[in-house]
Amino acid sequence: MWLEKIQKLKDMDSVSLYEKNLEVWRQLWRVVEISDILLLVVDIRHPVLHFPPSLYRYISETTGKPIVVVLNKTDLVAASTVKAWKRYFKEKFPAITLTSFGCYRNSEVILNDTNVCDLKLRRKKPRKRVYDSSQVSELLAACRQVCVAEKRDLVQWDSLIARYRSSASEQANELTGDSDNDSDADADANEEEDGESDSGSDSESEGEQGGSGAAEPSQQPTLAGHIETVSSKYVTLGLVGHPNVGKSTVINSIMGRTVVSASRTPGHTKHFQTIHVTPTLRLCDCPGLVFPCVIERPLQILAGLYNTAQVQEPFTCVMYLAERVPVERVLSLEKLEPTPLAGDE
Repeated sequence: MWLEKIQKLKDMDSVSLYEKNLEVWRQLWRVVEISDILLLVVDIRHPVLHFPPSLYRYISETTGKPIVVVLNKTDLVAASTVKAWKRYFKEKFPAITLTSFGCYRNSEVILNDTNVCDLKLRRKKPRKRVYDSSQVSELLAACRQVCVAEKRDLVQWDSLIARYRSSASEQANELTGDSDNDSDADADANEEEDGESDSGSDSESEGEQGGSGAAEPSQQPTLAGHIETVSSKYVTLGLVGHPNVGKSTVINSIMGRTVVSASRTPGHTKHFQTIHVTPTLRLCDCPGLVFPCVIERPLQILAGLYNTAQVQEPFTCVMYLAERVPVERVLSLEKLEPTPLAGDE
């Protein structure tokens, strides 16, 4: 009924691309139903785009469950940008709890993410993908804060948070001892490996060890159509949001290794699945889906909300980006002088 009302709107042509598969929406509703706390993951580079007001109203007004907004990918922006967006969300949505998260730790600190010099910095990922657990303790502390009183004692929050803080300290010491200078050949190898890992696989666990060693996972995939209600034995954290905002990577960072596959292609996660952090704390990964909204279609495509392989006309997106970002300066492009034809004076 809800999707039918959306499609019957008079200004339907102005509504951007959104998820029309009812089965995907059912996955979202089931995750909201079985979760005690909803983690709404947004990309810090454009959090307003990835924050659906309709989902916020549905969770806060209809279900009354607490919402923790996770500002993800903070390693790609400056610290001042994170503070500014936190201040914005606290003023606009005072009922939500905010936390920042970065899945990978960069040796290069971004001072100003609007400066062309900082945008030119080439971010290199390590040969072996190591998930950063330095901000997991902050995320868990936010969940402890909003957890209902009758379930707060199910999880040993203090010891769990202390364990992640200790693990983050060990990671920081290991990164300090590593060399920050890599050769061009190493960089090429990193890019090649990154492409393989981002392509993802359907395997539930790839057995790739990260390094946090926080808790031994007991993964329990939930099949489509499986009937489940809110359990009094667990505290369930449900991760919801748009595609490509990093929900699966947040889960892998919490677990300290790859337990769910991730991909740049929207719609990679087909069904929600539960992963146990401790015997009484579990995560629920929801497939990413795009909500109806009125924004420019090129912005949706550039933000990763639409499969670029299905874009039939990419020139509009390139123009949209070039009109707003100094691409020629970021990529150090030089204007080509016209070459005179043979016989012209």
